[in-house]
Amino acid sequence: DYLAADSDLGVGGATSVVFAFGAGATVGTVVGGRLGQNLYRKSKRLQPLLMAITAIGGTVPMILLVALPMGTPIWILYLLAFLGGSQAAVSGGNAKAILLNTSAQEMRGTAFGIYNIMDDLGKGFGPAFVSRWVRHWGRRTSFALGIACWIPCGVFCFLMVFTVVRDEAALARERPKEDAESNSFDDDGLEGGKVVESEATIVR
Repeated sequence: DYLAADSDLGVGGATSVVFAFGAGATVGTVVGGRLGQNLYRKSKRLQPLLMAITAIGGTVPMILLVALPMGTPIWILYLLAFLGGSQAAVSGGNAKAILLNTSAQEMRGTAFGIYNIMDDLGKGFGPAFVSRWVRHWGRRTSFALGIACWIPCGVFCFLMVFTVVRDEAALARERPKEDAESNSFDDDGLEGGKVVESEATIVR
């Protein structure tokens, strides 16, 4: 609606710009996931650093997209939308990979549940806040402020650079204990089975 009316693109032009954003998001998901995996193999800290850079960097083309005046060549809008979408999609897949590598097996359901809840809250509260801001600052400024809220996300991603190695090391120390407890439980179960079998043999 904003692109169609305020940027004077019309419904067709606005739809094509949104399509460019979606295409960029698809590319960002695939390429960002593979790039994050390769960076993780080199250094575990590089993966959250990639998330931080793309989350903050993605605000630049998106703010330009809503701030450029009417009459801007359509190909520039396509390019900005594609760049914004490709960077915005990098954090999601990599965040799930980090959660998987730093959460104990029995806590992963809770961790991913919280992640999904916060993601849904952002999708719900974001438009609600922007609609309130429109009354005071207008549509263009409100959309720019909403996009700028990606910056705190990037900051928190950057903070993971300092904790991800320690978190994975702590999980690695816990795994041998869990495996030992699991093996002990299995051994007890087998011994119990043998006792029952021997008692049944005696009865016979």
